[in-house]
Amino acid sequence: MLRPFTFLIALTALLGACGLRDSRVNPLNWFGRDRAEPVATAAAPDEINPLIPTQGGLFNSSRPEIELYLGTPVATITELNVDRVPGGAIIRATGVDNAQGLYEVQLTPEDENG
Repeated sequence: MLRPFTFLIALTALLGACGLRDSRVNPLNWFGRDRAEPVATAAAPDEINPLIPTQGGLFNSSRPEIELYLGTPVATITELNVDRVPGGAIIRATGVDNAQGLYEVQLTPEDENG
């Protein structure tokens, strides 16, 4: 009978401490109080995000590098065929260059509207 009574008294004292607002014994005070604080935002939208790595990192080696085609213009176009297809057109061009070893030639428009 003495053990349950002692336990009941200790439990009552412990729960009674919850009524003390600024007490360290109060479980509601253990993790601090919530406060609303303004968060600083970026001044300019073009600032670099420090959480996104710009070089190095785990996945950068698997990301393909974008290569810009800086080829030389072909000297003479000898043949140009435009074949109509239901979704647009297929353009085939044949050209002759002044030097040997030209490969991976591509057609690029000279203006953005064409």
